[in-house]
Amino acid sequence: MRNYVIDYNGQDITAGFVGQNEIAIDVISLFNGLPAEENLQALGDVQAWRIEFDDFQELYHQIPNFNEWGRSWMSGGSVLFEAKIS
Repeated sequence: MRNYVIDYNGQDITAGFVGQNEIAIDVISLFNGLPAEENLQALGDVQAWRIEFDDFQELYHQIPNFNEWGRSWMSGGSVLFEAKIS
């Protein structure tokens, strides 16, 4: 998947890519409850799920090592992706 933004001049700007078995999520949108500013474009066959914040938090605390993965992912300077996939 490709994540992109549209700048003030209407230009389509690629911000990054999400590969197989990676999570596409806009962390700022997720944690602040704001609409995402980035868009996602499937570049091939994609299986996607939409998850609400409360459900994400529940999984984060219930799945062993998920919270450790999250800390590692966030501290690694990850690119922020859109959480709302339609």
